[in-house]
Amino acid sequence: MAIKSRTRRPFASVVVTGSSLVLLALMLPACSLETEGVFESPTGSGGNTGGSSSGGEGGGTSSSGQGGATTSSSGQGGNGGGQGGVGGQGGSGGQTSSSSGGPVDPEDCLDGLDNDKDGAVDCADDDCAVGFTCTDAPPDGWSSVALERGMGAPPGATPCDNGATPEVLFAGPAGAAECTACTCGDLMGTTCNPPALTCYVGSQACNFGQQNWTDDFPNGDCAKPDIGLAVSLSCRLTGPASVAEPGSCAPSKSDFPNKDTWMGWVQSCAVKTGTGGCAAGTVCAPKPGPTQSLCIRQDGQNACPAGWATVVEAYVDAKDDRACADCSCAAAPTCTGGTYEVFDLDGCAAGGSSNPIAINNNTCRNVSGQLDSDSWSVKRNPPMAGGNCTPAGGEPQGSVQPTGPVTFCCK
Repeated sequence: MAIKSRTRRPFASVVVTGSSLVLLALMLPACSLETEGVFESPTGSGGNTGGSSSGGEGGGTSSSGQGGATTSSSGQGGNGGGQGGVGGQGGSGGQTSSSSGGPVDPEDCLDGLDNDKDGAVDCADDDCAVGFTCTDAPPDGWSSVALERGMGAPPGATPCDNGATPEVLFAGPAGAAECTACTCGDLMGTTCNPPALTCYVGSQACNFGQQNWTDDFPNGDCAKPDIGLAVSLSCRLTGPASVAEPGSCAPSKSDFPNKDTWMGWVQSCAVKTGTGGCAAGTVCAPKPGPTQSLCIRQDGQNACPAGWATVVEAYVDAKDDRACADCSCAAAPTCTGGTYEVFDLDGCAAGGSSNPIAINNNTCRNVSGQLDSDSWSVKRNPPMAGGNCTPAGGEPQGSVQPTGPVTFCCK
């Protein structure tokens, strides 16, 4: 704004309060100027260049030339140059820069670079302290993995942190089949031979005229062997009952409940590591999850390197040919008892002049009294079959033969 007063006075100094520029005119000779000329510039080429701003508005008023460039020591640039004078041009806005000379990015904890320009790299950067740790570098031939283990059948595969499909393997091959004991059913089909019956025709004391009547029962269990006109008869047993057919028992089937080929499973995800921020021989690696272990992996069955004390053996597959031997039963039949009775009547009918006389052991029995009137008979009481069976078989057979071994070594 022009000051209308025409009072002339010596020019000592002018401070332009709209910017940081202070114009000193102490070296100029004293002269009389119109105050209107200090705040207004004539048309045509300007005489001064606008100043610079550290972060606020642009350079001060200039009578001609470019406005001051705006720079920033950090953060966002200034809002641009100041307003130029008549015939001049305002300064251009500043660019974003950093004191270290480059853009600032979030810290990548595995790339070996100081992305956020704070002087710390990877595992040495505070930004990486929560999710990353220094660990021994995997030896040649080994790779770093995050390993999870469990018992029973493996669950559905959970994708790795990077979205990759995890490697799912099996652990703890089952041992031999735990076969159930063989058993046998009841003994069936056993038949017995009756005890041997010897009778002595014409003798009351079993001392002559002996005849073997054991098989003289063609029509069943009642018979009347031909003794002619004899009036004396004695009998006794001369041998025990014996087994004719041993019979058999139905064997059970042996099986094993431990059908699962494996006792457990492992699931592993490859882990990317870096060398930044860790001591020599170690690497920066993501910390494992709450159910995981940081491990190294190698195909085959291998000894673990020093410092990796926990060994986990896993396999791709297995051949499981376990079974139980067939059960069998060895029959042990028995035939007990078996007697004969001599009746007073034909047809082994009860009644008559006397009760039946039992022939049930080796003791001689005089049965002459049953022969009166030529009416008599002998009844056979068969022996009783019994016994049982001894089971055999059921031994475990075969084994689990793992294939595709993989060794994991963990801290």
